[in-house]
Amino acid sequence: MGAGKHSMIEHRRHGCLTGCLIRILVLLGIASLLFVTACMTGILTNDAVTGEPVISFNNVRAPDLTGFQLDFSSIGTTVQEWTKKIPAIEWPYGVNAHGLTAKVLHAGDGECILICSDGYVMIADAGSGSGNWISGQMLLGGIKHINVLAALSSDDTNIGGMKTLVSRYKPGYLIYQDSQVKSSAYNAMMNAAEKINGLQVLSAAKGMNFQLGRAGVSVVGPVNTYHADSRDDGLSLRIDYGHTRILLLGTIGSDGGQDLSAPGRDVIADVLIAGNGGAALSAQLLSAVRPRYVLVAGKPDEAAISRARTWGASVYQMSENGVMSVYTDGTVLSFSK
Repeated sequence: MGAGKHSMIEHRRHGCLTGCLIRILVLLGIASLLFVTACMTGILTNDAVTGEPVISFNNVRAPDLTGFQLDFSSIGTTVQEWTKKIPAIEWPYGVNAHGLTAKVLHAGDGECILICSDGYVMIADAGSGSGNWISGQMLLGGIKHINVLAALSSDDTNIGGMKTLVSRYKPGYLIYQDSQVKSSAYNAMMNAAEKINGLQVLSAAKGMNFQLGRAGVSVVGPVNTYHADSRDDGLSLRIDYGHTRILLLGTIGSDGGQDLSAPGRDVIADVLIAGNGGAALSAQLLSAVRPRYVLVAGKPDEAAISRARTWGASVYQMSENGVMSVYTDGTVLSFSK
């Protein structure tokens, strides 16, 4: 043991000596460079009588630029031509604190929709996975809080991240639908909610509505419950902001979509956001909603997407476009991807 300690000490001494020598050599190199520069520029000269080195700035002269001109007249035109060729870049995660922003986020195999109305935030579904990816995208958009969490479905694919969002952001409200089959993600979400003081957990039903900033949020589905496919019992929300409407279908399929499109249902909207690959997009539902834009999350149902395009809507898929956004001030609606 003594010999080992002695060896370690000797090794450290050699290391220290090597480091000191390197520093000395570097300093000598810098000093030599400064000396040569001073001699070349005339700052360091020799006294004519004694020959001793003398520092003087008298011999330093500025270069003569008489008659030397630079012509910048053509540079502006050239730069403009270059910039015209550069495509405009928009930050896909940007959220406007004023007005209404609806954003379909990356969510694995499921869906996650961020709604920001005048700074008030609702997250609908949380995709597959742990929820950290959703949190990261929120951070990229400057979102540090959640007012309302809405579990539109109860399956692992679409609310896998809910437990993390509940625990991390401690929202004021958690809205869910109670008649669906309860998954492990659903149980984890509810267990996390029980640990948050002040969190109001509400089982939503058709006709329920609440305010999110200046936006009115209404539960429009499920119209009926206990379908053969429990996904058709999932929540569908209509968001009204000024003269603009957005409909969140959630992950319902054809039966749930048929219920929503029955006569007398107030589901007309400018934007329709569909999970489950757009499986609910029947011709009947599209005629009832009459959307300008259809945004699809999840693995695309090609037949349903084809119907939406045939109907005349502008259709965009998460699988092709990544993060998709719509923004409105209550009158004008814009889309970006």
